[in-house]
Amino acid sequence: MDFTEEEEMETSCEKQAWGREDLIKLLHGIKENIPKGDMSIYTKGERTLKWDKVAFGSYSPQMCHQKWKELSKKVRKIRSLTELVTEAEVAFENPFQGKNWRIHPDFPRRPTPPNSIFFRENHETFEKQQPEMTTSELFKLIRGKYNELPEHEKAKYVATFQKEKEMYEKSMRKFRKEYSGGKKVRRDCLKNMSEPLTPHGLWYRHERRIFLQANPDKKVDCIRQSIEQKTRWSKLPDKEKLKWINRSLEQQTQYEEEEMEEHPENNGSRKAKHKPLLRHSARLLKDLADGKPDKPPSKGYNLFCKEQKATIQGERVPNTQYLMICSQRWKAMTQSKKEAYQRRCDKLKKEYVVNLNRFLCTVTDKEQQRILLENRKRMQTSKLVAQKGKKNTFQGEPKKPPRWGHTVFYSEKMAELRAKSNHLSSRKCMAMVSPLWKKLAQKEQEHYQRTAQERAREYQVELRSWFNTMSTKEQAKYLDQNPNKLKILDNPEQGYMAKKGRTSTVTDKEQQRILLENRKRMQTSKLVAQKGKKNMFQGEPKKPPRWGHTVFYSEKMAELRAKSNHLSSRKCMAMVSPLWKKLAQKEQEHYQRTAQERAREYQVELRSWFNTMSTKEQSKYLDQNPNKLKILNNPEQGYMAKKGRTSDSEDHIDTSSDEDDSEDDEHMMEKENWSGCSSISSSSEEDSDTE
Repeated sequence: MDFTEEEEMETSCEKQAWGREDLIKLLHGIKENIPKGDMSIYTKGERTLKWDKVAFGSYSPQMCHQKWKELSKKVRKIRSLTELVTEAEVAFENPFQGKNWRIHPDFPRRPTPPNSIFFRENHETFEKQQPEMTTSELFKLIRGKYNELPEHEKAKYVATFQKEKEMYEKSMRKFRKEYSGGKKVRRDCLKNMSEPLTPHGLWYRHERRIFLQANPDKKVDCIRQSIEQKTRWSKLPDKEKLKWINRSLEQQTQYEEEEMEEHPENNGSRKAKHKPLLRHSARLLKDLADGKPDKPPSKGYNLFCKEQKATIQGERVPNTQYLMICSQRWKAMTQSKKEAYQRRCDKLKKEYVVNLNRFLCTVTDKEQQRILLENRKRMQTSKLVAQKGKKNTFQGEPKKPPRWGHTVFYSEKMAELRAKSNHLSSRKCMAMVSPLWKKLAQKEQEHYQRTAQERAREYQVELRSWFNTMSTKEQAKYLDQNPNKLKILDNPEQGYMAKKGRTSTVTDKEQQRILLENRKRMQTSKLVAQKGKKNMFQGEPKKPPRWGHTVFYSEKMAELRAKSNHLSSRKCMAMVSPLWKKLAQKEQEHYQRTAQERAREYQVELRSWFNTMSTKEQSKYLDQNPNKLKILNNPEQGYMAKKGRTSDSEDHIDTSSDEDDSEDDEHMMEKENWSGCSSISSSSEEDSDTE
């Protein structure tokens, strides 16, 4: 479409005004002509919509399309076209319902602060002086200018603010008179609560009542700040807190009794909808006051750490190093002392059981159930934590050997080091062994690799022979728990499935089920791996970085890697990132300009490459990359506006890109610079698997 045609269409739209009924007809027509089940994005739906059928009366299809573009600018577009049109219909039917639909339309507007008044008056002048600045940058600049003003100049803006404030308070009084009841409900909401309050809530209600009696003119918003509830509650003595805890529990029992009277059919089995009344700290304080015995540590090492805590805190050691010092001191102790701590711990456990039984006799049945239930939950969680790291091994199952040559070498050298010196930790042993592997000759490394392969073959033979001795049920159970072993057992050349004369076999149905499950797992893992990859078309130009700092990082990283190959990506990034902050503003702007120039070149290349493609290839490319439509479908020179046009490289090109595309640009440097980390993590996973 030429510019003259667009101009004519705009003038015709201006001449013929759109009424409310016409707009509703337009939206209704768009909604009717959307294909059923169409859930594509609104840009694609708008492009494929038949505007000839939408047109009605004296309005042409072009006029309808243009009017819809104007309307759609006012609505958020992170939905399908059907949802978008529905929201537009609702907006016309209920014009007062928007983002702030919960706020009353007659509610008075708050007064503007002095710095905002200064911004409102001087915004245009500063915008003309600094046209390249964004709104947020302009606001920061003007705010700084306001802070630099002398007091007599600021007084003018403060005076206007005070006038607006007085007007606001007057209008608020009128509003409260007309719509009374809101403030009373807010003040009395804590009084008329039927459910029991927490100890902190009861204390706050008490303090609030005293504060309101002393200061009746204070606003509700300022009460919490003036009472300083959090700091004062935390500094309360334990005796004072216990008083409010007991009151809260009394309220709870009273509330439960009333509920039983009102709803006898529940029979006390109604589930609590809210959080527990007492928090962990309040519950511990209450149990301590009632005489509940403290639970002793579970192991001798934990008892040792508990006793050492007081001495370590006296030495002014930071909390982060507390456990490390405890573990070092525990390792330095003799075995007899360790056993003595364990015996003390066992004795404390027995005493705790006796004291707990005595305490349970003194409390009510309900409290007994609660304490026993808490202890059961702790026991279950501790068992789960203990069993989490363990792997279910079957009786007689052969142990899996290391897979790689370097793991065989590490295991041998680590065993030698531990035989010589027991005091060394695994980390120190690993630090001493790892450089030795790098110093080995190629032949020696290959020798270790061959030994690893020989051990793997022996393991496969042992595993198959052991697997054939199992029953059918045991085989199925083993394969369910260890699906990765199927590759070793189901080898086409020498697998257990290929042998005819084997003793015990899994049934054909079981074989099909297990193989099908493994295929599904493999397919899902492949899909997850391919999810992040993007389909590239042949000859498609590569997208450059969007920001100046990414251009700077890429250049400096390339220089560093050319000088020193041994440096890791993480170290390179740590060396480069401070340099950007030290750059002057002009140099940073220079890099930003280069990024913009590259973006313009990329847009020209993309359009010229896109025009060389066939119609089918173009539609396929746009389906897979809908975000590229803004670059290609520029309203002044887009490929949609002209049929069979050539690339307009000399014309002005818009440098704005899609918000979704910017994610790739912003994280491009992170993907490039941290790519080296993936190989390290994968190798470490393999080592851990073999161990």
